[in-house]
Amino acid sequence: MKLSKNGRKVLHELEGVSANAYHDPAGYRTIGVGHKITKKETESGYILVGSPGWAYESRLDWRMLISLIEAECLLDQDLRPFEYFLNTYIVSAVKLNQNQYDALVCFIFNIGHGNFRNSRIYNLLREGKLDKVPAVMEMWKNITTVDGFKQESKGLVSRRGKEIALFNTPVNDESLTD
Repeated sequence: MKLSKNGRKVLHELEGVSANAYHDPAGYRTIGVGHKITKKETESGYILVGSPGWAYESRLDWRMLISLIEAECLLDQDLRPFEYFLNTYIVSAVKLNQNQYDALVCFIFNIGHGNFRNSRIYNLLREGKLDKVPAVMEMWKNITTVDGFKQESKGLVSRRGKEIALFNTPVNDESLTD
């Protein structure tokens, strides 16, 4: 499975799209569609963006404005590990509809692989207990700041509501799977 057009639209709404670097609510430097700029990228001033089949990588100077196309290429690169993870560890164990898959990609994109892998949600999915997933997703509403402080985020409360609504939406329209 892959993130659908609708899922990508939802992710854009949740993350926003920024042509310039900014600090997210937790204090992390971010650019494009929720790309957290790594320590290596901060030190070098560049983000390497490549895609399977490309003959080269592009160097984006995150200190300058990036184009919408560059932001989308960066998002494609950022999504690959999340899609691979879900397909390898979840889709292989339980059948998800496209909306459930999209909601989980958005959720994991936000919390990260490690947090997801160690979460109760991961175990519920592997056990096929899809009906219990939304209630546990809702509990993930705290941010951990760069200083290590945890606090409830109104933005995450809203985000989880949207992810849960997507997770709970039956797939009736085949166009959602494009």
